[in-house]
Amino acid sequence: MKFPYVKMYGILRPVIPITLHRGKEVSPTNALIDSGATSSVFHRDYAVELGIENLESGEKMACFGIKGIPLIAYAHEVSLEVDGKHFGTSKIAFSDELSPESFNILGQR
Repeated sequence: MKFPYVKMYGILRPVIPITLHRGKEVSPTNALIDSGATSSVFHRDYAVELGIENLESGEKMACFGIKGIPLIAYAHEVSLEVDGKHFGTSKIAFSDELSPESFNILGQR
C-alpha cells in the first residue's frame, strides 16, 4: 500500500484514512502513522461511535509523549481496516485527554 503524505499545519505528514470496526459498528477516520509510538491512541469520540459507552471498562494505560507527561487511555479490542484490507483485532487505546485538534496515533500495536 502506498499513501501520499498530507500537508497539515504546513508540514507533510504520514496521515492515512482508516476504518475502526467493533461488532457491527464502524468508524472511519484518519490517523498519523507514528513508528516511534508503542501503542495506537484515538480520541474518545471514536470509542463512542463504536458503541463503547464505558471507556474506563478497558485496560488502563499511561501513554507518554515527548514531554514525558502521561496521557491516560483505555484499551479496547477493535479491528482495523486500511485501504480495504482488514488487520484483525488488536487493542486500541482511547482517551478523552487528546485534544480534538490532535492526531489519532497509529503506533506499532
